[in-house]
Amino acid sequence: MGDVSNVTFSNGWVRRGDEVLIYYGGSDTRTYAARTTVARLLDYVSNTPPDPCAAPPASNSALG
Repeated sequence: MGDVSNVTFSNGWVRRGDEVLIYYGGSDTRTYAARTTVARLLDYVSNTPPDPCAAPPASNSALG
């Protein structure tokens, strides 16, 4: 098991035409690839509501 549970760290991506391969690591011992399209990624980032449990961006911190 890795140091951080329930988190995926992307290691990079490759675009081939409209297809996108996203490489990510799991449990500090494996590397995987997820396949999607540019249109599907754009739909996700444009239409998915914010996660209410996510931490606020650093720019919203009380330090500034």
